[in-house]
Amino acid sequence: PVKNTLRKCINVTAAWESKLGRVCEGPNVLKHNKRYYLTYSANDYRSQDYGVGYATTVNVASGTWAKYSKNPVLQRVEDLVGTGHHSIFTDLDGKMRIVFHAHYSDTQVADRLMYIGTMEFDNIVLKMTDDPVIRPVKVSTLGVAAPSAADAAEMARYDISGRVATGSHRGVTIVRMSDGTVR
Repeated sequence: PVKNTLRKCINVTAAWESKLGRVCEGPNVLKHNKRYYLTYSANDYRSQDYGVGYATTVNVASGTWAKYSKNPVLQRVEDLVGTGHHSIFTDLDGKMRIVFHAHYSDTQVADRLMYIGTMEFDNIVLKMTDDPVIRPVKVSTLGVAAPSAADAAEMARYDISGRVATGSHRGVTIVRMSDGTVR
């Protein structure tokens, strides 16, 4: 780091951040409308209550960050537990996405799997949307089941980026089906 620029931004202060361990980790900073958002994961990754919260500031140099009063913004989403250690990105369609890991199941931590959710700004509040979480395909020694004829027809409508295809296309196609599965 550059001399005299290292500053402490946040530490463990909320009950949800210390259920199993006193940890704030995996920071990610983004800027929206002249405000900086420092998202972080807290608690211990082994906890089912591992989650993501955020703090904001309008001046990064001051080092004064205020945690959002309704943290965590990602915790126990849908049927997932141990949700955290994330990164935020914008997809090709302009949606803000959060990629995060979750426990393998509600009884087993390892091997953790990666998921993708959707976030948005509601004025100055950063929040998860109600969009379904994109889930990994679990491949087994039996392979992946072939899609039904109806699903295959639906999949053929999309290109590799997940957008409706315009014209001929070839390659891998990944599509979220109406029942929430991804093919």
